[in-house]
Amino acid sequence: MKATFLVAFVCYSLCILGTAALAVIYLVRPKFMPYHEEAVGLSWQQLDQRMQVLLLSLMRAVAGGMLGGCVSIAFLLIIPFRAGASWAYYAIPLIGLVTGLPSLYGMVLVRSRTKAHTPIAVSAACIGLIVIGIIFSLV
Repeated sequence: MKATFLVAFVCYSLCILGTAALAVIYLVRPKFMPYHEEAVGLSWQQLDQRMQVLLLSLMRAVAGGMLGGCVSIAFLLIIPFRAGASWAYYAIPLIGLVTGLPSLYGMVLVRSRTKAHTPIAVSAACIGLIVIGIIFSLV
């Protein structure tokens, strides 16, 4: 594997690991995240039980989408990317950006409208890793 492909591979892999870790946290948490509490201005215990169910369901759905993107990218990295299939050089960042950019947009929206401390830096770092990955995979 060329050095540029190795850099791209590492960038994509780091993004997968970070995203998968966050997805697992969203899947197993029994309540919403601290920044969600900031955004709604209520503690978990203050929420109606139906609202708790709704919010946990939304967290699980987001986690499922995140894991789906991670598994897809991991598969593409392990087989076609390493084999030099040029279409994978475009498919990997496409999946990453299609799943990552709306997530970043949502975090920015929540932060700007509620002043909650959403993890924008983590999401932006992942987007940055994807951009670096595509640059290095195409040079």
